[in-house]
Amino acid sequence: MAYLVSDFIARLRRELGATTADEIWSDAYLTDLINEGSRWFARMFPFELVTRLNVAADQRAFDLPFNTNNVRSVQLAGHIIPKDDNVFPDPPGENPNPPGRVQAWNTWGTQLWLRWPARGTEVGTAKLVIIHSNFGEDLDTSAPTNEYKGPTDGIRLIVIFAAKEAWAWLDGQDVRRGRGPRLVSQTARYERQLDREVDSYRRKRSFTSRMLTRD
Repeated sequence: MAYLVSDFIARLRRELGATTADEIWSDAYLTDLINEGSRWFARMFPFELVTRLNVAADQRAFDLPFNTNNVRSVQLAGHIIPKDDNVFPDPPGENPNPPGRVQAWNTWGTQLWLRWPARGTEVGTAKLVIIHSNFGEDLDTSAPTNEYKGPTDGIRLIVIFAAKEAWAWLDGQDVRRGRGPRLVSQTARYERQLDREVDSYRRKRSFTSRMLTRD
């Protein structure tokens, strides 16, 4: 079942007890908090994706998937190839296909580079397989019917994180207006709840593989 941007915002508003847009928390602000929570979740619990790319003859450079956080492994033509920090975008030299060449890879910016231009069996459909972690995609309030692309098993944690940040912002507004601290701190309550939820998720995750596949 698709989880839409509007579903995410509605769930966070229910958590906050503010089910309609009001002067306290706008949809745009809550979306910013959800995006921040999604990135926090990805740092806490990196989730892996498998991306398969086509390889053209003599190709060395490949665009990494959007929002790639870290490349863990690369396979070329069915073989795992090593990462080598000495692989640069510079031309490989006069002989692009030396005897006994050993293929390797490195990342530069938003691209992955091979040491040698692709040749022979390295060329073809889906010949390059990249296993990587991803930050997920930011939500866009201008398109509330768009589907959320992040990790669905982390939605509850992301909502709790966003609620904590929303209450922290409101507490800050009260301090600036000279109202003093609230009798019951919702920020502290959500901080404790988030700690409990994180511990519970860690235990659950230890028994569950979180490998996602994207072609």
